[in-house]
Amino acid sequence: MSRKWERMVLKNKKITNKQRTKQGKEVISRVYKEPMLKFFGRSWFLPLLCIGFSLFFTLSYPTSGQDATTKFVIIAYFVMGLFIYFVRRPRLSVGKTTLSSRRFSRDVTLEAAEIDGITVQKAYVIIHFRQKKSRWVFSKLMHRFDIRAMSTAVEEFANNNGILFIDQTKGV
Repeated sequence: MSRKWERMVLKNKKITNKQRTKQGKEVISRVYKEPMLKFFGRSWFLPLLCIGFSLFFTLSYPTSGQDATTKFVIIAYFVMGLFIYFVRRPRLSVGKTTLSSRRFSRDVTLEAAEIDGITVQKAYVIIHFRQKKSRWVFSKLMHRFDIRAMSTAVEEFANNNGILFIDQTKGV
């Protein structure tokens, strides 16, 4: 199915679902979720910092003579560090017309029309926005992403959606 046809079907489905909800009928189908190619990384800096605080409090605990609250803080920092490392992994999802990423406490989705350009460097994938001056930077060092696989998927996304793609790995 072509993209134009998909957009038309989604638009008509949205209009029909609005009419059906006003009439008190069941909607035709829920929101279409396109298949996404997902790339997971590892966040290591914040977990290392949390576990470092835990070790610092553990080593200073016998000399400080604190109560049970200090034990709770030590365990909480350690568990929080493990949780962030193993569960809260950074992610980039590449769909046909959308890019989605986990940002702080929520998932953010960008349409292709909102993306100004994509730059791929040796250890980075940088996605520039049209409206904002900010950008998404996915790093091999900080986020432990597979940059090669991610760059091929993002290049295909940029070519399909007419987005400026700059590959700076070939010149280096």
